[in-house]
Amino acid sequence: MDRKKYGRKEFIAFLGKASLGAAVAPPFLVRCGMNSAPLPSQALSAEHVQRLKDLVLESLEPSDADDLLLTSGLDHHVVVKWLDRINDDDTFGFNCDFNCFLPFDEEDPNDGLLWVNHEYPDPLFVSGYNFTDPQRVRTKEQVDKEMYSVGGSIVRVRKENGKWQVVPNDPHNRRITAHTPIRLNWDAPIKGKNTVIGTHSNCAGGITPWKTFLTCEENYYECYGETQHHSDGSTTLIPSDYGWEQYYDHPPEHYGWVVEIDP
Repeated sequence: MDRKKYGRKEFIAFLGKASLGAAVAPPFLVRCGMNSAPLPSQALSAEHVQRLKDLVLESLEPSDADDLLLTSGLDHHVVVKWLDRINDDDTFGFNCDFNCFLPFDEEDPNDGLLWVNHEYPDPLFVSGYNFTDPQRVRTKEQVDKEMYSVGGSIVRVRKENGKWQVVPNDPHNRRITAHTPIRLNWDAPIKGKNTVIGTHSNCAGGITPWKTFLTCEENYYECYGETQHHSDGSTTLIPSDYGWEQYYDHPPEHYGWVVEIDP
């Protein structure tokens, strides 16, 4: 299959909705498991491999320092962090998980888009809600802050003078949150809707051959609970950990999906 000639619609038709799984996934989608192999474009040069073999790292002593500790010869700098402003209206999200980089030009790997998953909030930091307070009452304002902190961030980053930096207010910079409307790609409405509100619990992810981002919703039941189905046909909503369902009636069936983001 020629990836360059294969568009999104042709690819989905090729796989078939019922067969979208690892068992039939072509090599460029296989990233998990012992049998996955890198693409030719991802193969390291012999020179690069030799440099890695020659690299000698000193071990670190145990420490209780609240910091990122690196061995001699390594360095780091923060590219972007929680609450950093990425445009006039949005700030970078909380609790980063999967991230990936999509260069604008494959011949220039120093300028492109960074996608970052924001998996779940820590209410104590994000909204001030304290699980350990016996008098705790979660407000809608607190829930809204938590919903904004998750989802994902798209930021343009550029490498200058050996360091990566966010390009401020670039038109690509934006947030996808638990408030963002997302269209369902399905044959029929799910729980009466063709559009769901938001994405959250964003854990794994990937990049499609047609240059869009994928973000995978994992422990979705922590936000709106879970629907328990009984043998008599009735259902019961199991409450969530975060309690968002107190203020937003979004059914659990709307979540737990792979979400495609067109940057």
